[in-house]
Amino acid sequence: MAVIDPLVISSGDVEILIRPARPEDAAALNEFNRSVREHRDGRSADPETSNATMAAALGDITSDPQRLRLLAMHANTIVGAIDFVSPSKLRTRHRGRLGLAVAAAWRGRGIGTSLIRAVIGWAGSHPYLRKIRLSVPAENTLAFGLYRRLGFIVEGTRRGEILCPDGNYDDEIQMCLWVKPGPDAVESDPASGKK
Repeated sequence: MAVIDPLVISSGDVEILIRPARPEDAAALNEFNRSVREHRDGRSADPETSNATMAAALGDITSDPQRLRLLAMHANTIVGAIDFVSPSKLRTRHRGRLGLAVAAAWRGRGIGTSLIRAVIGWAGSHPYLRKIRLSVPAENTLAFGLYRRLGFIVEGTRRGEILCPDGNYDDEIQMCLWVKPGPDAVESDPASGKK
């Protein structure tokens, strides 16, 4: 994981610390993830990760230059988390996938925006990374709007990708942001037919 300096943001009348996750955050991060899933689905449908497994995963992240996990903290409580992982293979290490969660009571207060901006800044200075990818359920219009405001574009939609707790299906929107010039910035070469 690249080293990033912790930063403090103001969210209304409180300060939020954004910092890299550490192995000792395992229990609190598991509890945060459980509460986010329960709020989203009305139940904790996914299998729980043990604190030992989470601590080991967080330890692995700290030594992986293609990975970043940040936490938004208020008074030693996790109120938001973001994870970014990129493959290590030469052909695909230029891109990575972002996952974001903000506690229900803290949404709409700039925490998600600040976490995403921190990842964008880190990715922009990373030697290999050029593209940040994410997916968002079509019904999550607030998150979709946030990603659009931050410059993400729609790449496609996967129909019926998400099975909802009520048995219905939701589409998943695929989005991306190029943090360095991508294929659209390359001049066309009419002779070769390539961009």
